[in-house]
Amino acid sequence: MNRQIALTATLMSVLAWSQASVADVYEEDFEDGQAQLWAPQKPGQWQVAGKPEINQYYQAKAGTSFNGGMVSTLGGTDYRNVDYRVSVKHDNDGILATYILFRATPNFQGCFSLCSTSKGTGYAFGIVAGEFCFYKINHGVTTTIQSWTRSSYLKPIKQWNKLRVIAKGSSFKFYINDALVYRYTDTDQPIRSGQMGLLGYSGTSYPTTHGYDNISATPLPAALNTTAETEETLSPEQEQANAFPLVGFGPDGLPAQ
Repeated sequence: MNRQIALTATLMSVLAWSQASVADVYEEDFEDGQAQLWAPQKPGQWQVAGKPEINQYYQAKAGTSFNGGMVSTLGGTDYRNVDYRVSVKHDNDGILATYILFRATPNFQGCFSLCSTSKGTGYAFGIVAGEFCFYKINHGVTTTIQSWTRSSYLKPIKQWNKLRVIAKGSSFKFYINDALVYRYTDTDQPIRSGQMGLLGYSGTSYPTTHGYDNISATPLPAALNTTAETEETLSPEQEQANAFPLVGFGPDGLPAQ
């Protein structure tokens, strides 16, 4: 009898987990003209742009007096193990960076040349023209994990590029336009969970408008490892590029100070 009760409880627990996972899947293409659940740090910088019935997307745009990162986070849900996908673009010449955030706090702010004090916690994966970067902030302390690295998988910056992060525990995989470009396991105070987010840098010298579209966040079981995942490898070209990242530039895309 006790065994039967335990088995029933286990099945109910699995069912509840399955239902919760389905409920937590998030998808947004902004075609209804709304940015449901998104919480911008400065609401005046964020809006749904584009033409109805053609393509609408989430846009970050600041005035010419702004220097720093424009941030919006997906409120209400913290994710730990997740498959996060976003299409991104921006209208400048690829000087200032466009990022997606994961395991972030709503006050995330990575400051380098454009502003003075980093805040919050989270991971940031982003691009400029032809290159990607990955950094984290842990309670205001910024660490650049992979500085700007060339990748032939990137399209021109004014076109849509698909970014994807798979986060499981302290291990992460990063993709650009469906190609694996980087792996990382965080062994130095890894961030356990947080919100999904978006980040675009803009400055008085390089005012930049960023676009984000076709966003999805799918919770993953921590133990899910398929044969395809374990066999997935970087291309030799990308491995070589990852071994020799560029130096002299901050994660915002400007020369390091």
